[in-house]
Amino acid sequence: MATRSFLLCTFSLLVAGSAAMVLREELLAVADCYRMGCPRIYDPVCGSDGKSYPSPCRFRQAACIVSVTDPKAEELTIVHKGECNPEPTIAEEQQQAQISDVDTCYDAPCTFIYMPVCASDGKTYPNECVFGQAVCAHSVTDASAPKLTVVSQGQCPETEDESAKKEEQQEQQEEEVVDITTCYSIACPRMYAPVCGSDRKTYSNICVLAKAACVVSVEDPAGPELTIDHKGECGSTSEEPIPQLIETKPKKEQKGEEVLDIETCQSTICPRLYLPVCGSDGKTYPNLCLLAKAACIASVENPSAPELTVDSKGECGSSDPVPQLIETKPKKEQKEEVKEVSKKGEQQQQQEDVVDIETCQSTICPRLYLPVCGSDGKTYPNLCLLAKAACIASVENPSAPELTVDSKGECGSSDPVPQLIETKPKKEQKEEVKEVAKKEEQQQQEEVLDIETCQSTICPRLYLPVCGSDGKTYPNLCLLAKAACIASVENPSAPELTVDSKGECGSSDPVPQLIETKPKKEHEEEVKEVDKKEQQQQQDITMCNSIICPRLYLPMCGSDGKTYPNFCLLSKAACIASVENPAGPELTIASKGECGSSDPVPQLIISKPKQQEEEEPVTSCFKPGCPRIYLPVCGSDGKTYSNTCLFQQAACASQTADPSAPELTIVSKGTCDEQEEQQQRNKLQKAIDDVAHLLRQIEEEEPGQQQDQTEDPVLVCLEKVCGRKYLPVCASDGKTYHNTCLMDQASCVLSAVQPDAPAITAEYIGECGNPWPITS
Repeated sequence: MATRSFLLCTFSLLVAGSAAMVLREELLAVADCYRMGCPRIYDPVCGSDGKSYPSPCRFRQAACIVSVTDPKAEELTIVHKGECNPEPTIAEEQQQAQISDVDTCYDAPCTFIYMPVCASDGKTYPNECVFGQAVCAHSVTDASAPKLTVVSQGQCPETEDESAKKEEQQEQQEEEVVDITTCYSIACPRMYAPVCGSDRKTYSNICVLAKAACVVSVEDPAGPELTIDHKGECGSTSEEPIPQLIETKPKKEQKGEEVLDIETCQSTICPRLYLPVCGSDGKTYPNLCLLAKAACIASVENPSAPELTVDSKGECGSSDPVPQLIETKPKKEQKEEVKEVSKKGEQQQQQEDVVDIETCQSTICPRLYLPVCGSDGKTYPNLCLLAKAACIASVENPSAPELTVDSKGECGSSDPVPQLIETKPKKEQKEEVKEVAKKEEQQQQEEVLDIETCQSTICPRLYLPVCGSDGKTYPNLCLLAKAACIASVENPSAPELTVDSKGECGSSDPVPQLIETKPKKEHEEEVKEVDKKEQQQQQDITMCNSIICPRLYLPMCGSDGKTYPNFCLLSKAACIASVENPAGPELTIASKGECGSSDPVPQLIISKPKQQEEEEPVTSCFKPGCPRIYLPVCGSDGKTYSNTCLFQQAACASQTADPSAPELTIVSKGTCDEQEEQQQRNKLQKAIDDVAHLLRQIEEEEPGQQQDQTEDPVLVCLEKVCGRKYLPVCASDGKTYHNTCLMDQASCVLSAVQPDAPAITAEYIGECGNPWPITS
């Protein structure tokens, strides 16, 4: 008896431990309910428990918790949207009942077949099904009203008034579409000269405000007109000066000084609308867009002049109301104009994007000998040729020092600079020798030709200012050489025009570098070569990055002093380094373990691209690559691997790195944490089986006593010995059992302890949340 009491106590303790595990699983299930992330959106719903929930997501959380904590409780459902209100009044109930009755009329869906019928209420219905829905709804809303009937098949005849109204509505819609299209066709320049509109919104310039005013006047002709409230941004308390117009040209031109282009201002397309405004220059402009266009041109031609703005609405000196917008151009012509302007803009942008190297090479310098010594120690025949060489040098090597004038005359010579010598063709020189009598006329012609030659010099549009000896600032050396050429021809006895200093006259700011200057063909060839090198390098780097390394921590110290988690990652880094810097030192292994350890150095890892060196055995373990599928397995090293493929890669790498190490095997499916829990459950199940086995032995030894005592229902449930085979099933209580035998035991014990509890049945084969696939 003592032995039996001891075994019963032991069994109760084991059952208590099992209950504790059940409680732990319930807590985990409640925690899973809160893992649903709910946004902070207020969309209240009323639950069947009479409580209001902030959103449907919060309601689902509450329903999840109730189902976990109290499985016997009624399922929580949504009664209606909105907060739980008190009981509605009789009128509200009647209204809701009437609405529900009307809704039932539209429960039956109707087809989209158009077979119209004319009803007795004068309306045309698409087909008889829709007419039947209307009859049902009409009878529900007003039972005393006469019943709707079909008068005739087809559409109801329209009266003259109805047809006239329809035509007017169509015309108005077409006119409104045309007007809106005209408004949106206004192309405004990209400049910032803010104005505050009468709607208290800030517009970037007058043209944009005019465009918005056009749209507003079409959409709401009876509404207030959109006008300028004041200059500057809305909200400014003082009269702040409006910034100058800024042309946002392409980035290539923005590298130099940003210069407004008159062609950009003139490319603005304004509609033919008459909405006159009076400008600050006392002129009347047909609309705001044309005033903005004139302001743009004026700001380019004379940046220091006062800005052109709106002085008043309407014509200058007139108090008459401003007429509405009038559309005066067909839609086709407007589309053609928009297309032409867009084509011109694209062509202009393509021309501006052409490499400026051709501009440098196309510089035509006069055949004059006016030597100057460059900062590179070379003598150039004249300033124009030096500027041309400086332009080319700045493109070929932007980081090199700028080529400038070091001194007048030849390098290393103190002789005075000779006068300009015209090196004409040989034929003209022979003619001059033969025709001495015509020398004066020839000299006049030569002077004209010299000036034309000087003026024919085409200089690039580069801003690299230099200060001339005449005290004027020239945009670049080429333009100064051009001016010096013309001055030397017009007045040979005057002092020569040379460079006084770099930069603007009287300024100490650094001079920006020259931009672009290579022939188009050479530039294209260089670009192709660079592209080929980049593509080859990118292919090599892609090949290096294709190495898939496992998540193993077998640290190695590289020759660059960095610690890499394993052989594979160090090999991958060495491969990338050899591609990016072939001339650099090769990345190898300095020592095993983290940097700072004193372990002996293993063999070097050659991590060159595939075409250069043979691959390491460790690298070959990871070559095939593994899919990104999460089917975890637990290894004999106590680590969890995402899938079997990654485990095989790790086992291969481990065996290659250390052949004497024990072989890495799979302990079980699932994570290692699940394996530990499973071991605990197995131990508990084994203890229960042992106790049940001892109890059966005692019952066999004491048959007389067993007959006298009543059988314990729990012990009866545990008489059957279940095997340890793992064929998991998900039961109706949401728990996973190792096999159906253990599930039946649990159901028997539950019915013995709580007779009213429902029986535990199998839902599906496999773990809860992860059913096994069942083949047909």
